[in-house]
Amino acid sequence: FGLCAMADLADGKYGVEDWGDMTGTVTRWPSFKKRFAEIFRWFLMPSELAAYQSMLWRYQDVASDTTLGYPQIKEQVAAIERDVQQRQAGLFGSLVRALGGTFRTQIIKAAATHRAAEVLVAATRYRIATATLPESAASLVPAHLPAVPRDPFTDDAPLRSRHTDDGRLVVYSVGLAG
Repeated sequence: FGLCAMADLADGKYGVEDWGDMTGTVTRWPSFKKRFAEIFRWFLMPSELAAYQSMLWRYQDVASDTTLGYPQIKEQVAAIERDVQQRQAGLFGSLVRALGGTFRTQIIKAAATHRAAEVLVAATRYRIATATLPESAASLVPAHLPAVPRDPFTDDAPLRSRHTDDGRLVVYSVGLAG
């Protein structure tokens, strides 16, 4: 039960009376379900969808800020989740609680990938200019990078780099395991 089901409820494809089929629960009062479905669709659903969309935009803002480290990302995602809990949202709140940890992890992984790509682009520029690979990510500073990007999984440590046995440069994050 997710955003697609909410959209189906909003456009009238399904009603709350169909929840038994979607969730595996059965309601014994068909007339109540029909009335509740109409009330939900006209009065509650628009605010649920608006709140869900707002929450997704907030997650997107956190994901697009490449200056944030892991502690700041965790803090901002926790703030989003607290706001949702204070709102005591129905369907919306259930979705956020279910997706919060997934969003947090994906945001941090995306930030680490983006930052590693920045280093690799700078290493490529270095290789084009010198015909060799840099010794480390730190050797790209300041000519090709203003600073080695921070690893979003640490408090303030830079991304790591090493050369493989065949001479390639690998840039990496410590990841969730630290």
